[in-house]
Amino acid sequence: MKLHFSDKVRACQLLTMNVLMYCLQNGVIRGTLLALRFIGKDRGGRGGTVINMGSNVSLRPYVSIPIYTATKHAIVGFTRAYGVSLLLISFVFLI
Repeated sequence: MKLHFSDKVRACQLLTMNVLMYCLQNGVIRGTLLALRFIGKDRGGRGGTVINMGSNVSLRPYVSIPIYTATKHAIVGFTRAYGVSLLLISFVFLI
């Protein structure tokens, strides 16, 4: 079975999305959870600051790069959610 050009483009888009989401999950999310494990006052740590970095894509939608924009928006949402729910650690989001 031969794939049409649009099928190949869609497959490439799905691969790109999967790679970006994998990086997001294993970078920002796991890094943050690991930091909480070691610096959280509720676990005997001294507290601290978790810094998750983003870019202007994190706050503004870019039509030309929708998948990348979505992953950056996810970082903002994740960071804000933890910043609100945890009072033991301060969160900083740098743009």
